[in-house]
Amino acid sequence: MFKRGRRKYLILVGFVLALLIATVLLDSLILEPYAIFLDTTTLTIPDPRLPPGESIKLLHLTDLHVSTYGFREMRVIQVVKSLKPDVVVLTGDYISSRDGLPGLQKFLVSLRSAVGDVPVLYILGNWDYWSGVPREVVKLFKRYKARLLNDSYVILSIRGVEVAFAGFDSFTGRYSLPNFTILEDIPNKYPIIVLLHEPALSKYVVKYREDVTLILAGHCHGGQVKLFGTALFLPEGCEGCYEGRCKVGNVVIYVSRGVGTSLFPIRFSSPPEAVLIYLVGSD
Repeated sequence: MFKRGRRKYLILVGFVLALLIATVLLDSLILEPYAIFLDTTTLTIPDPRLPPGESIKLLHLTDLHVSTYGFREMRVIQVVKSLKPDVVVLTGDYISSRDGLPGLQKFLVSLRSAVGDVPVLYILGNWDYWSGVPREVVKLFKRYKARLLNDSYVILSIRGVEVAFAGFDSFTGRYSLPNFTILEDIPNKYPIIVLLHEPALSKYVVKYREDVTLILAGHCHGGQVKLFGTALFLPEGCEGCYEGRCKVGNVVIYVSRGVGTSLFPIRFSSPPEAVLIYLVGSD
């Protein structure tokens, strides 16, 4: 009788363990890597330089790591269409090798179709350099009317409201610091959105400009694989804040987990993410 009860107990434990392992594998190999459930995080960021009652929608995408134009990329486009942003910003790592160029082209075709004439701004990430084809990446973006911010800024007029966007090159892609001094050239009257690939560079941003409205970054994938809330590995450039909303001095930075994967096609406890930001006027 005792042996029979023990056998049932072991069978039950084995079943539970098998179910747990199957769930982990399903999540880490399919649900998260293929963006079956793509999180949309919403931020509201006030700035007194915007008119009271004004609201501008920015959509932040990062770390696409396109290999082919597949379900994950189509899911992102579906989300873009549903959110109807006023501006789309992308912060690097669009491919992991030159083989991803055809897929990236298809993604950009779909993105431009989804947003119409909405401005698309972007910077490069380390993998765009490591792929060996950064110029080809830039050519593709240019073909679909996206503007590269490479240690530069642009002032956009969005429904009559002017906002400055500054973008900086990847540090880990070229191992030279971007030229942050251009921040000093932006007139004080504009809200300032800064695009970085590596969030660790944010300390240089606030060194040159303390009135930045928001810094957006990627690169870290939220750790990509986390156990008990702890990232197993973080690449160089993720020192400090590697996921979510943080502060550097008095400036808010949001580090997106991004969409794709690098090195291994696995995500666990770090689901892919698109970030919708409402810039609002404040008194």
